[in-house]
Amino acid sequence: MKIAINDIAFMKGFKIPHDAQKALVCFANVAIRLRDERVSRVDTTVDIVNSKNVNKSTELAPQYSLIHALNDIRNGYREQYLWMLQMLTMVGEGEEETDEKFCLLGFQSEHCARYKEDFLLSLVSDPIFAQKTIQGVLTDNKKHSIRNIADESHIEFYWDELGFREYEINPKHGRREYIRAGGKKVGIAPESDELGQMLLNQAIEYKGKLLSVDIEKDNRIFEFRRSYANKFHGFLQENLAENDRHNVIEFVDRQNRGERQ
Repeated sequence: MKIAINDIAFMKGFKIPHDAQKALVCFANVAIRLRDERVSRVDTTVDIVNSKNVNKSTELAPQYSLIHALNDIRNGYREQYLWMLQMLTMVGEGEEETDEKFCLLGFQSEHCARYKEDFLLSLVSDPIFAQKTIQGVLTDNKKHSIRNIADESHIEFYWDELGFREYEINPKHGRREYIRAGGKKVGIAPESDELGQMLLNQAIEYKGKLLSVDIEKDNRIFEFRRSYANKFHGFLQENLAENDRHNVIEFVDRQNRGERQ
């Protein structure tokens, strides 16, 4: 999953510094939301990719650079300032050259074209960039839409692609084990909503199931199922074959150590 900083939105810019500051704070808040552990398919340290066109000297308003704007929001928005400083001024180098360009509002971007099948992360310098998709023209004059994130609600809209999952308990799976009609044991839910969310954040897809391991308590394995939209409930899964159980524990351990499958 790659999310490309929309450099066209930065090149478009603003008429006055105040508008640039306001939009930059909104942009930062969306980017920070992508760091939420519930957004399971995005590792912001590697998946958000900046463009060489967005750097400290990029002009956001007449004679008003990006670094100037960042310094102006520094006191009131410390977290946003630090994250933007890292994201927008310290990455984006070494991209491979490409002949393809994504064209919009009179600007051209090789960067956006490179990630045209992924996502854009947009500064709202024009109403066009506030939409869930951005339509432009590729070099061959073919119209093309790119999925876009410019508002926190877009993260929920693209919840499946981004892996944005929220835990909620299902009354069927209480925090006490019981036997339902027919003699089948009903798996218990995690002991707290906090534990449920943590396990859901770490869950992996294995043989068509979403499974997670409670490493703090004897490597218990919980299965999670979607209740609706991006809401999931979980329950203790004790019926896995020993080989599958071993594989799930190993995969989750690798994931926790930062190794991608």
